[in-house]
Amino acid sequence: MKKINLFINLLLALTIIGFTNSCSSDDPVIVIDEGLAVADGFYIAKTGEDPVATAQLTASTVDAPSFSAMSREGFFQTYAFLSAGEYNLVEVGSKEIVNIYGGTLTTVSGEDVRNKECDADNSSYSLVAATVDGAAFSVASDGLYVIAYDETLSEIIYDKIESAGIIGAATPGGWGADTELSTATVTATGASWTLEDVTIDVGELKFRFNCRWAIDRRIDPLIDFDNSNGYSFFTNFGNSIDQLLPGNEGPNIQNDEYANFTATLTWDPILGFSASLIKTGEAEPKPDYPAELYMIGGSLGGWDWGVNGIQMIPVHSNPHLFWRIVWLDNDTDTPLSPPDPGLKFAPQADWIGDFGVNAGAGATDGVWTKGSDNFPGVTESGYYMVVVNLEKDAETIEINEPLVYGIGDAFGSWDVAKPEYLFTVDNVNKLITSPAFAADGNLRIFTTASTFTPVGTDPVIEWWQAEFVVIGGTIEYRSTGGDQAAQAVTAGQNVSLNFKDGTGTIN
Repeated sequence: MKKINLFINLLLALTIIGFTNSCSSDDPVIVIDEGLAVADGFYIAKTGEDPVATAQLTASTVDAPSFSAMSREGFFQTYAFLSAGEYNLVEVGSKEIVNIYGGTLTTVSGEDVRNKECDADNSSYSLVAATVDGAAFSVASDGLYVIAYDETLSEIIYDKIESAGIIGAATPGGWGADTELSTATVTATGASWTLEDVTIDVGELKFRFNCRWAIDRRIDPLIDFDNSNGYSFFTNFGNSIDQLLPGNEGPNIQNDEYANFTATLTWDPILGFSASLIKTGEAEPKPDYPAELYMIGGSLGGWDWGVNGIQMIPVHSNPHLFWRIVWLDNDTDTPLSPPDPGLKFAPQADWIGDFGVNAGAGATDGVWTKGSDNFPGVTESGYYMVVVNLEKDAETIEINEPLVYGIGDAFGSWDVAKPEYLFTVDNVNKLITSPAFAADGNLRIFTTASTFTPVGTDPVIEWWQAEFVVIGGTIEYRSTGGDQAAQAVTAGQNVSLNFKDGTGTIN
């Protein structure tokens, strides 16, 4: 047997030598590469396992001023399916692992989470203080994760995708609430989130994860987006339904038909994210809301539409809502003789289709049911917030003390309706005045009311949907338009608003 094996080995050797000699110098030489089968870069990898191409973090954009996107040197991001276990971030160069990153793991939760819009259980994320040869970090459960690494701040972020939804003026929740894609399938080979038979209007929308736009890692959240101040990375997609782009890299997705759809968001480990809106049927006819709404009355000085009629302000993305802060006179102060206070409303400055309140039913916390009677008037002259809600089965008229707030850089916070940024109503001098600005920045002001809560949803109208600003001494309302022109102010100044003549003064 040994002789036979020796003969076979000799024959094989001669064959290889003969084959080698027969090859010309132009023939390709086969080289066996024993390195890692991935490109240079950063990868999320299970401890002790080789990195794979589908877990590579790539250079990605981050939030920029004015709802735009910018590059950030040393910032990398990806979405990858991770099974429970211990992980490291590994850096590959020339098909070899050149660095392994890990470190102390903490959970960012509660008040430390910025842009928190949903349940606190859904808003936390994991943070690793990354160092070379740092300890492995734990992933608690299988799932699809968004992962980011920032070289400048030496930190790794990872967050499990718990939910996906659509949001925007075209969706049932408007810009104030996610409509969750309730059917989810997530595996290592792909994921999809679907909602069947959802009514989507003509207008804009986006897809986003975990009910938030981004994970904000700015060093100072009071300073606008700037690479010297950390970063904020996107967890939403827009642009177009057939070509998704992250965050602000493209515009909002435009839907051109009011109908019922099946909405689907899909993830593939190689191809990334895609989406579809497939029409499934005709939607219920929409209520016919007026494009404009006006108010008039003795409480406004008289009943002549040409003299006393005041146009109300539409709430952005909510065609059933109109508001206005106005000065209302009581019986004693009204210029009418005999006194004839009150208010009525109409879809044009004329007595066609006019309406008022159900005076017999009275009001609850300043909210009246829509009816045919004049609003009976106020007991004290002063500024009042008037809100008309024309939504079916919830038609109300609210008349209450106005609530005006500052928000944004000039006020030191983007938190909504903070008590320290509530304006003071001074009815003696007919002014509504802000507290002193906390910092240099752009002036942003909004109002709110109890009837700004859409029927069937929990969150109130977003602050920017009832926003206004002072430009050139005039109060300018955002209404249904886009972001308003910036008005820079200085720390220590304040702004006073006169809603009787529509002016504002920055002092």
